[in-house]
Amino acid sequence: MRKLNTIGYAIISIIIGNMLLVGCKPTSKSAVQGSIRVGILKHESSLPFYVADELGLFKKHGLGVTLVELPPGDHMPALLSDRVDVLSPTSFTTLFGVMFQHPDLLYALFPGAEITEGPTVYGFVVATNSTAQSIKDIRGGLILAINPFTKVNVQMILNAAGIPQSDWPEIAVATREAALQALSEGKASVAILDQPALAVALTSKKFRLLESNPRAKYVGSPYWSGAGAVKCEVWNARKADFEQLVQAVDEALIAIRKDPVGAHKILASRLGLDPEIASQIGGYYFPLSTEKVDKDGIAKTVEALKSAGLLDGSLSLTNLFPPGLYGQE
Repeated sequence: MRKLNTIGYAIISIIIGNMLLVGCKPTSKSAVQGSIRVGILKHESSLPFYVADELGLFKKHGLGVTLVELPPGDHMPALLSDRVDVLSPTSFTTLFGVMFQHPDLLYALFPGAEITEGPTVYGFVVATNSTAQSIKDIRGGLILAINPFTKVNVQMILNAAGIPQSDWPEIAVATREAALQALSEGKASVAILDQPALAVALTSKKFRLLESNPRAKYVGSPYWSGAGAVKCEVWNARKADFEQLVQAVDEALIAIRKDPVGAHKILASRLGLDPEIASQIGGYYFPLSTEKVDKDGIAKTVEALKSAGLLDGSLSLTNLFPPGLYGQE
């Protein structure tokens, strides 16, 4: 078994538990034809699924899709325990952790990336009166991350930015609301936020953007931050259904590219946000399934995770995606 760092091993061990995991082999497992349960996060990364649902694209492709909203800690466990059939994009930290332990268990789907010149997906924010101009100006103090995985992202960024660890600020985890409160009170120097919380914070005028898409800026652009997933055995058993799902999502992605503001109004409605926030929410770059994804870029993400001490071992990306998707043979 490959080695993970202590935190990663604990996370994956809890996720997998005593489940019986099988590899990428055909199976006779039965399921209702055309019925797919998609585990999604209430997050920007689920935008293609909300849009596809809103525009009736799943029904157009003969699918009865149920969007099952899950908390982050239950996203991957729901897939591994067969409570959902496929996942919306999740952090590569989680996905690769499972793949390290069980190389033939999962296919990645719906990969998403941050790009340096693209809309802001993640950002470092500071109080409006802060004098800092980049993350390199933060010495000492406290950086707040919104969850343990984002804390690791901050460590990756600081490492990739060439900041000696001896100069790193303290990095802690807090809720989005607590992080912004700490910035307002001067108890923290900077916080890293995702969408749509980032757009909400900037709209308040109490905070300003310090750096946009810092993972893409410092680690590499595009920074492939995550992907959805499906068990190989489930994909192989229901290939026709999942191919229709992928086509529906492709059509949603085309709609998002044509009208990103309209798409984010759908997101705002689904998440219960003020519609005025929608125009300020930046989105991930999602390739169509017919577009080639450069695996060298994903390999850089793997190396960045290893450099940050998250993963320790080798991971083959040869069969990362289902055959025929994202430029794979």
